[in-house]
Amino acid sequence: MHEIVVFALPVFALCIALEFGYGHAKGRNTYRLNDAIASLSQGLLSQVVAACTQLFQVGLYAAAYPHVGPLGWFDRVFSSPSNHRVHHAVNDACLDRNYGAVLVLWDRLFGSFRAETEPCVYGTRTPLNSWDPLWATAQGYRALWERMRRTPRWADKLRVLVKPPGWLPPGLHEQAPDDAGMSAGTGAGMTTGIAQAVFDPPMRPAQRAVAVAGFLVVLAAGTTFLWRADGLDAWRSAAAALGVAGGLWSIGAVMSGRLRTTTAAASITSCAAGALAACGALPSLPIA
Repeated sequence: MHEIVVFALPVFALCIALEFGYGHAKGRNTYRLNDAIASLSQGLLSQVVAACTQLFQVGLYAAAYPHVGPLGWFDRVFSSPSNHRVHHAVNDACLDRNYGAVLVLWDRLFGSFRAETEPCVYGTRTPLNSWDPLWATAQGYRALWERMRRTPRWADKLRVLVKPPGWLPPGLHEQAPDDAGMSAGTGAGMTTGIAQAVFDPPMRPAQRAVAVAGFLVVLAAGTTFLWRADGLDAWRSAAAALGVAGGLWSIGAVMSGRLRTTTAAASITSCAAGALAACGALPSLPIA
């Protein structure tokens, strides 16, 4: 079943290339190298559960920002680019909206639908300030843990896990981490004036080269893992996943300046080789 994701990757790449070309022609480029690699690393790291919808979703993600406008009746039925922009926005009124991967009818039925009425603001409620895909995955859980730790009552500690984002229990008067740095809502509950510093540490040409080449290497290892995943046991799958995760961490570290280029290149190569070996994609060496 995981092979579907591998078949979807060229479609994803084609959509990104088309969006990049269109944005460049219109003078509205939406890509930065470090941001694009970090976002793609997150996508590679995640395991797609609803693989049967992947071919639709890859085109949807690539087309969602920001060149495709409202599509009339299509927006009322499907998770169109306009509807999906709302899902990814951090505006106050856009949180927990438009979950549908293919159809938006379910959101309309259960009251989670929101039309795109004002410009969407993207990012995170609290600035991540990192290109580390592992930290990007874990930081939300750390915020929950910190809130639980500071909550006085045990019943409220458990409620932190099931209450909506930003909920503060009685006795915890400080601002929730999710809401830090957010400006007040404007208009019809929409936050359009979110002011956050863009995380964009400078990269030398050597860093860029290692990041791009390293991502291609880890991408090859990751797609090999996805292609062979159904035939691997749990231990080999875990080893291959750890190798891919380690390679992506190294890419984020070199883009942030936390690893030297030579160290990062060695780490990326080792992690990718380990992932390929776990998949059985490298020839076995005879033991003397």
